[in-house]
Amino acid sequence: MIGTCPLWISRLPVVAIAVLASTGLWSAPAAAGADAVSRPSGLDTAARPMPQIHRIHRIHRIHRVEGAAEVHRVRTPGRAPAAQVIQKVQKLQTLQKAAKAVKLSRKSRKYRSASRVERNKQIGMELAAGFGWDDRRQWRCLERLWTRESGWNHMARNPGSGAHGIPQALPGSKMGGISGDWRTNPETQIKWGLRYIKGRYGTPCGAWAHFGASGWY
Repeated sequence: MIGTCPLWISRLPVVAIAVLASTGLWSAPAAAGADAVSRPSGLDTAARPMPQIHRIHRIHRIHRVEGAAEVHRVRTPGRAPAAQVIQKVQKLQTLQKAAKAVKLSRKSRKYRSASRVERNKQIGMELAAGFGWDDRRQWRCLERLWTRESGWNHMARNPGSGAHGIPQALPGSKMGGISGDWRTNPETQIKWGLRYIKGRYGTPCGAWAHFGASGWY
């Protein structure tokens, strides 16, 4: 059966195979099964196995294609880690952004849950701690000072003098050095007020003492 011949023989021209068979250098195995092809003697029959030879080459090509596909399937995981690393990094970045958004959302909810005045006081307490005024005494002085000035209302405005915001900056545009949203943002107003107190009086209690003596600070 030609289907079982060595691969190098199956690639030879038909005439060359016939010559090998006639010279005795190679003899085809006995035919067996449905795919067996008889080989009567004579050159007239040399052309008859041609369909089978073509079939052998076609099968060989199919095997080569399947083999290449198999190699591709085996080697694909070797190339995959680069794409997998990118996907993992992107997923990690997405999770980090989501966690940050949740943290900010919780902080915002905490502030929204309080009244406007209490929210502003919470912001003031956190920012004052950044100046080193995290003890109860300094906080009480600051709380009393701005309660007298504006009631901790970031929209407070003195119609006579034009002083504006929680620290009652005069004029209010001074707070523009912190941020352009000084008219409506309590955090901007508090930052400016704390810097002003530190630069002029040293501490909130120093500013409160001056306010008690003169009615302004």
